[in-house]
Amino acid sequence: MTEAGLRDLTIRADGFFTQNPQLADLDLLSLGGGKLVVLGSHAGCRAAAVFPLLTRLADSLWVEARSSEARDK
Repeated sequence: MTEAGLRDLTIRADGFFTQNPQLADLDLLSLGGGKLVVLGSHAGCRAAAVFPLLTRLADSLWVEARSSEARDK
């Protein structure tokens, strides 16, 4: 990581059972066809925030890092 010039690496779960689930889309989805998937994914992300080991089971991840150069500015 430091060889790439990155620091403060953070990885968190962004979705379970699907890619890019959005709570804002719930009104567009049927109960069986999508709402349960989105709600389950959201619950999984909240659980992974408490139990980081669950992040390893996520279908999509949010990766955040800072450039070492940003520290100098």
